[in-house]
Amino acid sequence: VSLTITGSGPEIISQPQPVIANVGETVTFSATAVGLGPLTYQWRKNDLNIPGAVMSAYTLANIASSDIGNYQVIVSNASGSVTSVSVLLSIKTSATVAREITVRGGVYAAVAQSIASYLMVKYNAGLDSSRKSYMQFDLPPGGVNTSAPATFQISFTNNYTQAVQLWGLNGEYAGLSSASTWASAQANDTASNNLLTSGVNSATAIGSPLVITPGSGLSPYTFSIPRLGDFIFRDKVTFAISGVDHASNNASGLRILPAAANLKFELKAANTPPTISGIADQTIPENSPVPTLFFTVGDAETAANSLVVSAVSSDPILVPRANIVIGGSGANRSLQLNPAAQRSGLAVITVTVSDGAAAASDTFLINVVRDPIRTWWFDKFGTSDIFSLSNSTTSDSDSDGGSNLLEYSQGGNPLIADRASWNPVLVREGDHFRFIYRKSASDLDYVIQESASLSNATWESVVREETDHGDGTFSITMPIAGLTTFVRLKVSIR
Repeated sequence: VSLTITGSGPEIISQPQPVIANVGETVTFSATAVGLGPLTYQWRKNDLNIPGAVMSAYTLANIASSDIGNYQVIVSNASGSVTSVSVLLSIKTSATVAREITVRGGVYAAVAQSIASYLMVKYNAGLDSSRKSYMQFDLPPGGVNTSAPATFQISFTNNYTQAVQLWGLNGEYAGLSSASTWASAQANDTASNNLLTSGVNSATAIGSPLVITPGSGLSPYTFSIPRLGDFIFRDKVTFAISGVDHASNNASGLRILPAAANLKFELKAANTPPTISGIADQTIPENSPVPTLFFTVGDAETAANSLVVSAVSSDPILVPRANIVIGGSGANRSLQLNPAAQRSGLAVITVTVSDGAAAASDTFLINVVRDPIRTWWFDKFGTSDIFSLSNSTTSDSDSDGGSNLLEYSQGGNPLIADRASWNPVLVREGDHFRFIYRKSASDLDYVIQESASLSNATWESVVREETDHGDGTFSITMPIAGLTTFVRLKVSIR
């Protein structure tokens, strides 16, 4: 009697939870699993295994933007494995106001206001006492999650009540300085307590007007910004606060503590560009495909299967887009190139790998070389196709009795009836004959043959010492044997 006990795979009974934390803090992801032991754990970030993260909990200390991403754990035992939900780690940071001003309307419209003690926001129907305050923040270049919300916080120097409206400027305010005035401040509606809502320089109201009462403890007030990216221009964001008519407004206006405004926002995940291995330059004969090229891709934050590879040619006539085929998967990719027929020349091939946010490229040169016979053919006939019906190797394009291939072999011109200038000749010299011919093409085989008749079946190759005359001509000699003998030059493409 035998008894087989079948174990069960693991089950996660407590899933990891998403985390929102501040730069520099320590965060922990954890999961609880049950099942036949031993249980093993492997934490992953963005579908990539995290080296050494093999416990039921995973802790990150002193977090930074490079830690932003999706985390999950795979729990395994001898019977199988299970993968947890994927949860997001979001990281926030803050910036302190970099530039701030208060502007005053009416007769003071051209006068710069001091903010040594406080900035002011105040509604006044006559505008002479109206105040608006601008606050500008510098943000890390390209480091902000522009689609995420943010919070904007101000502090106070007194507990005066004031109804206000928060605005976000719809463009870069490059000239904000202590010299700015009611008349010059960007997007300011100089004729009212509002900001301009249309035109080249405008602003958007964020939320509805609200009444702020700092209270005896002067607790800071926090505004919510639904989408910070709407107001980011050249890595700067500018807010303005204006006064709104309300029965509870204090005649002295809202007084804001200088250099204390704070903007808290979410960072964008740090993204290092992917990598791609180098591809060597290629030289191939015309009318030949490039041997399959292999290369590797990788990325620190993105799984290799999710990377997108593309390739382009600097000369799409020589290497058409349709003749570029990318293959492979994961880290191992391949490239097949098939240059256009009857084309030669140079093209730069650029292979790019992208993770959706950043990219890396490698370039290499493809040199399609036209062999000597096709170069000659192209020069004479405008095509490198030596087998085309009208100008093939066996055609006699100039009707002088010599084929185009024979003209090529002897340095003739297939467009001019010039056979008399290059035709091989047989001359008698005393007791022997000398057969004289040219060897003008280095890519042909030249064979001397003789026969007692003109029947093709009886031609045999002649093995005799060849004389190079140094002027482009060669010859062999044959004794006069008193028999009828025919001699010919046979040329063929190697």
